[in-house]
Amino acid sequence: MGKEKLLVQGVPPAPLERDLSVVGRPLDRMDGFEKVTGQAKYAGDIRLPGMLYGKILHCPHTRARITRIDTSKAEKLPGVRAILTKDNTRGWRTHWYEISEPGFPEVLTREGQEVAAVAAVDAPTARAAVELIEVEYEVLPPMLDSGKVLESDPLPLPADEEYPERDRFDRKPFIIKRGDIERGFEEADVVIEGIYTTPTQYHATIETRACVAAWEKGVLTVWDSAQGVWNSKASFAKSFNLDPANVRVIVKYLGGGFGSKAWSQRISYYAARLAMVTGAPVRLDRTRSEEFLNHPHRYDCRIQLKIGARKDGRLTAVYERAVLNIGAASGAYNPNRIIWQTSNLYKCANVYMEQIGVFSNLQTTGPTRAPFNMPGNYPLEVHMDKLAAALGMDPREIRMKNYKTHASTHVKPKFDGQDLQIPWSGKRLDECMMQVTEAIGWERRGVLNKPGGGARKRGIGMAAFIAHQGGGGKSPNKAYADVDIDHDGTITLHIGVVDIGGGQRTVFPMMAAEALGVSPDMIHVKI
Repeated sequence: MGKEKLLVQGVPPAPLERDLSVVGRPLDRMDGFEKVTGQAKYAGDIRLPGMLYGKILHCPHTRARITRIDTSKAEKLPGVRAILTKDNTRGWRTHWYEISEPGFPEVLTREGQEVAAVAAVDAPTARAAVELIEVEYEVLPPMLDSGKVLESDPLPLPADEEYPERDRFDRKPFIIKRGDIERGFEEADVVIEGIYTTPTQYHATIETRACVAAWEKGVLTVWDSAQGVWNSKASFAKSFNLDPANVRVIVKYLGGGFGSKAWSQRISYYAARLAMVTGAPVRLDRTRSEEFLNHPHRYDCRIQLKIGARKDGRLTAVYERAVLNIGAASGAYNPNRIIWQTSNLYKCANVYMEQIGVFSNLQTTGPTRAPFNMPGNYPLEVHMDKLAAALGMDPREIRMKNYKTHASTHVKPKFDGQDLQIPWSGKRLDECMMQVTEAIGWERRGVLNKPGGGARKRGIGMAAFIAHQGGGGKSPNKAYADVDIDHDGTITLHIGVVDIGGGQRTVFPMMAAEALGVSPDMIHVKI
């Protein structure tokens, strides 16, 4: 604390020798007028000359093998310009969330997986063409319930069936342990056990996924609904074996991201491939039902917790076993993030925790607003309240008694089960808990929380958790911005940050305007 410094490549800029005139003052959002008047252009609003419309044929089965596919009737339909299947795209792979998957596999691992993609002169023709494609399937026995899957041997994988990183994660317990768990429970005056389950969840962003891809003179341009333009740029280049300099991703406005759009979705790769084949821009979007089937969901989990404590509330032992249903593929799966929450939020000398991820034939899983935090934290905090009740203690007091002054974190999992210790001496969670509980009138708990008549109840409670997001992978984290000043005084700020609700389209021009000594409305932002 107090030793922070600005890390700059090259010569650091001189500090401003004046009071701030822009930063710290109220300013209307620069994109507010466009949004409230409907002028803001989202990916689904992009229209280009000669644009074709794409549509996807989805697998109706949970797990199946394609034994025959015939596109001849669809190809003869007037207005159809291209059809992609496994037969004419062999070897091609997409790279959503750094997950390498076949564009069109022979063996399909989930309902809704892509079987074919069509480009036509209009959307009705594309839909009609999809319906004319004939597919015969050999339906295979699916893996669904993670508990039952764990009880049986892994299914043999026929043909090109893939579960990305199955060898690395599937059914393997990742463990965090320290001390003597058995002795810890022997020392406990109270032991509370419980099983907690969380269902799969899907965050229905207002904007369904949409994109427009154009291929011209060896340059791929994609107008997309994605949070991470740099991630998408790199992944497109990898999928199509292109120089990243020949890939451009444009996101002017985004209708909700919540972590699920940190990379471009699979439909964007199909739009790009169809654009390359046809030589015309191609638009592809999803209906809401297609979103539910094909967009990643939050993991469903079964978590067993057993915690022991002394009469004074101090924890003596924590046992946890978390089983997660990974689905057929998972973006950014972390094999010990659930148990990491439990291991690091409260102080306990004796712990044994294991997390097991199980691949299945359910929908893909991935980041859903603070991945792993919610299913990891909910059981722990409910359990702490149960412990407090069993000991006759204030729920705040038991948390303060077990307050951990130093937490540990690791950005990439250390599979030997040991934590990488990084002291967070300034996290001040204890001060936060005290100030918040006092502000909501914690002393009223005993009155408000008494059961009473009527269906409507009112109470006061508290919970805490550690957010590992936002820490970055390596320190220092890098950020870049370019500012162009033309001869006529026009100022353009180039940034690779998509505004997903944080006001970046307003905040960054404020910074540039402050540094240049001009009004923010003189800054034109290009994302």
